[in-house]
Amino acid sequence: MQTGNQKQWLTSEDCAVLASGMNKKYSPFTGERFFEFQSGGDTGVMEVIATLRNKDGSFFYPVETRIDFKDQGVSEENARAVLVDMIDQYFQEYLLNDGEVYLPIDWADYEMDGLRLQMRGQVRNLVLEKMADDLLA
Repeated sequence: MQTGNQKQWLTSEDCAVLASGMNKKYSPFTGERFFEFQSGGDTGVMEVIATLRNKDGSFFYPVETRIDFKDQGVSEENARAVLVDMIDQYFQEYLLNDGEVYLPIDWADYEMDGLRLQMRGQVRNLVLEKMADDLLA
């Protein structure tokens, strides 16, 4: 997420509705894992993050998307819809392919519905990361 002039593009209710929909849609493939959504960015750049995770954090996969919608002359609603659709399409491919489809760790350019956007993602194990931090402390 960017720092500075932060803006939340999704309300907590929006995030709950999106997560519930994804959890329901992909429940045959997720097992004990579940989705969470959040947003951020600044006045011209919208970021939406969908995280597929389990309870203890040993599987934690945030998929980050962003779009400079002001620069492209796109409304907030259309930008939000494109980012959410892109997240949905990615997770569909990821889950249907048994987790063998990954995004790059660094921002990469994509296009959807004629709009330029960026995505990145990295599967993490927060439990092991904490153990390593504790060991190094």
